[in-house]
Amino acid sequence: ASYFPSEGTRSLLVERAICDENEFPRAGALTALAARWPDESIKALVRRSSTEDSDRVPRCAALEAMADSWPDDTTRALLQERATSDEDEYPRFTALRLLAATWPDDETRKLLQQRAVDDRSEYPRAVALEMLAEKWPGEEVRELLRDRATNDKSSYTRGTALETLAGVWPDEETRSFLRERALTDGYAASRYGKLHSKFGEVVFLKHRKSEYVRVRKIFEAFRSPSKPIARNHIEKAAA
Repeated sequence: ASYFPSEGTRSLLVERAICDENEFPRAGALTALAARWPDESIKALVRRSSTEDSDRVPRCAALEAMADSWPDDTTRALLQERATSDEDEYPRFTALRLLAATWPDDETRKLLQQRAVDDRSEYPRAVALEMLAEKWPGEEVRELLRDRATNDKSSYTRGTALETLAGVWPDEETRSFLRERALTDGYAASRYGKLHSKFGEVVFLKHRKSEYVRVRKIFEAFRSPSKPIARNHIEKAAA
C-alpha cells in the first residue's frame, strides 16, 4: 500500500481482508488499509473484523488498527467490550494493553485490576498486572501483585507478578517477599537466587535452555524448592 497507494491497491486489500483463507494476510490487509486509507468505510470494515473475523490474529490486528487510526470514544468502548467478551485470550489481552497505552486513566485502571483477577485465562491476567505496574506503580498495585504472586492458580501469572515486583520495586521488602516465596515456588527461588549469583538462578531450572527460551509455559520449567536436586543437575548448573 505504501508503494502503490492506488484505488486498485485499496480494492485488492479490502478483498484480501475479507476473503483470504489465511488469517495472516487478512490481518496485514487490515493494518495497511487503516494506515493508508483511514476513512469511514475502512473504519467500518476494521471494526467489523475486530469482532466477526473467525481467527484471533485478524481480530487483534483490527483492534490495534482501531486504536492507532481512530482513538476515539467508540474505539475505547469497543476495546473495553473485547477485553471482557472475546472468546479468545489474545484479543482480550491485546485490548487491555491498548487501553492502558491509549487511555491510562482511573476507568482503565479499574478494568485492569478486575481482569488481573477475574479473566479466565492466564495471559490476560499477566498482561493486566504488567500494565498496572507500568502505568500505576503505587502501593495498591504493588499489593495486588503480591496477592497474585501468591494466590493466582497459574504458575505463569504468579511468575509474571514476581518478575514485575522485582523489576519495579527492587527493594528489601521485595527481597524478603521473594525469600518467603522461594520456600514453595520454584520461580521465586530462581528469581531470589538471581539476586546472588547466576548459579542461584539456574539451579532451579529443570533445563538450562529454558533460561533462554521465553515460551508461554516457561514458569512450569522450574523445580520445586521442597524436593532434592540431583547432584548431576547441580553440576550442570554450575558449569
